[in-house]
Amino acid sequence: MIEFLFGDRTGSGAGIRLMNRARRVRSAERQICDLAATKALAIAARRLLVVCDTGRTSPAERTRAIRWVRGLAHRVGYECSINGLHGLATWYTVILSGVTVAHAAQSVVDWQRDGPVR
Repeated sequence: MIEFLFGDRTGSGAGIRLMNRARRVRSAERQICDLAATKALAIAARRLLVVCDTGRTSPAERTRAIRWVRGLAHRVGYECSINGLHGLATWYTVILSGVTVAHAAQSVVDWQRDGPVR
C-alpha cells in the first residue's frame, strides 16, 4: 500500500500526479483510521501498533510515508479518545529495506509482550 500511495507514477503531468496522490492518501487514511478506530473501540484496546513497510520505496517516498504513518497513528489515537477509549497507547514502526520479515515479526512480538521497542 505504501508503494501505491507514495510511489512515483508516470504518464500524466506532475501537478495531476500530486493531486491524485494527495487524494489517494487522504482516502486511504480515512478508511484505515475508521477501521482501526472501530476495531480498537470494539475490543477496548489498550495498545495499538501501526506497522509500515517502506522496504521498496525511494528515500523521498520513505520520508513521506514515515510522516504519513506517524500522523495516522496519532489520528487513530485521537479518534479513539474522542469516542470514549481513553488511555490507548498508539505507536508506529517502520520496516526499512534490508530488514528480514523474521526480525520485523520478532520486534512486533517483543512490543506486544514488553511495550515499545527502541
